[in-house]
Amino acid sequence: MSITRKRLMGVFGALMLLAACGQGGDSAKSSSNPPELTFSILSAENQASMAPLWQPLIDDMQKATGLKIKAFYASNYT
Repeated sequence: MSITRKRLMGVFGALMLLAACGQGGDSAKSSSNPPELTFSILSAENQASMAPLWQPLIDDMQKATGLKIKAFYASNYT
């Protein structure tokens, strides 16, 4: 069964909602600097070969959430 981009974005949206629930409402924050989210990717290859494959999803997540998404390519589960 393949995971479609729409399903993956739905899961990501649910995770973002859960993450937002844990943050206090700080009205002093500027809306011109959106919060940053680090999205960890466990890669079997090196970052240089994986980055182009994941970039479209990262771009879609940024557009859908309005957050700055920073990709982190992990080499192991820790």
